[in-house]
Amino acid sequence: MAVIRDRPETTRRLNAVDAAVVLVLAIMIPLAYLAYLLFRPPQPRLVGVTPTSIVQGISGRLLIHGQNLRPFMRISLNDIQAKNFAITSVTGAEADLPTTLAPGTYDVVLYDYAQEVSRLPRAVTVVPAAPTPSLTMLVGGAFVGLQRADAERLKPGLKLSQGDTPDNGVAEVVSVGAPTTAAVRIRVGDSVVATPVADRLLVPAVVRVGCYTEALGDGTLRCIVPSAPQPVPLVPDAFLSFRTPEQWYSFQISDVRGEARPPAATVRGRFVIAREIARRMKAGDVDTTVTGYEPDIAPRIVSLDQPPPPSGASSINDAPVTVVVTFRLPVQQLAHGWAYRGRPLKTGITMTFETDEYTISGMVIDYNIGAAAR
Repeated sequence: MAVIRDRPETTRRLNAVDAAVVLVLAIMIPLAYLAYLLFRPPQPRLVGVTPTSIVQGISGRLLIHGQNLRPFMRISLNDIQAKNFAITSVTGAEADLPTTLAPGTYDVVLYDYAQEVSRLPRAVTVVPAAPTPSLTMLVGGAFVGLQRADAERLKPGLKLSQGDTPDNGVAEVVSVGAPTTAAVRIRVGDSVVATPVADRLLVPAVVRVGCYTEALGDGTLRCIVPSAPQPVPLVPDAFLSFRTPEQWYSFQISDVRGEARPPAATVRGRFVIAREIARRMKAGDVDTTVTGYEPDIAPRIVSLDQPPPPSGASSINDAPVTVVVTFRLPVQQLAHGWAYRGRPLKTGITMTFETDEYTISGMVIDYNIGAAAR
């Protein structure tokens, strides 16, 4: 008798295949998940930042402490992105902050490409910059690139606009020197090169300017003149732009000092110099590299304690001579002593004196400022 099967043979074979597939999937899916957990990159995480408080307007650097940090990430304060993100290790990084941050409290957000991976809520506070007073400074230097008629207009008391709007303030010419052939000092690397300007004159002068203070990243202050076309810090060799109703003037800075008349120091120095230079030296010589002072307080030679021999006198092999020179120098009082040209004035330091004809360098042997010699 024939047996009628209720399930065809193909059905049993398909069920066996299905079972094998299910078995393979049941084994492979957990293995794949375990492999993902084992080999996936660890999750980056922010731990903290330093500093937690910065001053508005200062381009500060944020030190970032975290875990599993890696390149190509970026940092934002809320939605304001930092300038860069420099990895120092898997637990540390640095980011330069923009100066446009408004006062307030900010979240620090870490992104991996476009995806946010970690956040420190209310981690950084930007505090308003403290108000700083407007100052008046005396700036020594020279008006450059002038024609003869332009130079003749420069007189003590002349008012000069410091920019292209009245809000930028007014400068005043305090004193004017004799015109000379124009030259512009150009910075080349770490040195400064004087370049002549054809058919133009240079007029040494002292100008009283108004400026406002700006805090630097290290906490020090500098003074900024709202000049045109952009603000200019009061530093040597910088250019200020002034104007009168008739024209614009360019002024190159050499020295900056406050309004108060500086005290003068009597300084004695010992110099070992060539006889030819010693013959050129005389009382009344003025250091031409230091400007910004009225003629009566400009650095000058008062006397030569050991005058050089006459030019016709014979010498042995033209050997160098030792000359002790007494100077009158404008100085500035600091918290721990006195300074000349920005350097502490002390016995034993090296000093340089330069005129249009010679330069000498020697050692300070003593000085006094209205008191006994030091």
